[in-house]
Amino acid sequence: SYTAQPMSELWRRLAQSEGLRNFSLVQDTAAALESSPFAVAFGAAVERAAGEGRVLPVTRETLLAFGEGCGHTDLEGQHAHIAYYRTQLAAQQEETRRRYQEQGRVYRVLGLTGGVALALLLM
Repeated sequence: SYTAQPMSELWRRLAQSEGLRNFSLVQDTAAALESSPFAVAFGAAVERAAGEGRVLPVTRETLLAFGEGCGHTDLEGQHAHIAYYRTQLAAQQEETRRRYQEQGRVYRVLGLTGGVALALLLM
């Protein structure tokens, strides 16, 4: 039988934990739970974070899908749901990190090249 606590209660407890007190996605969700069900509160918090540029568009879509599926199955189903989205987010994080490293190098080389070209022009 299903004995886990509702998502809203779990999320409120999560928001009170020391490590997540400054994490706005968790705090915004917990604050909205007073008047909205979890999926709506979490979706609004994700949209706010995306609007402020704290969440990439691809991550926004993943987080919204995650929020929609939370709290609708038994405990084993929730474990599988969380594991799936954890894998998705980890892959997105790795891709973002790789892209940042590649583009960061390009921008550094462009900056150096631009500086050298400007110095040659001024000579």
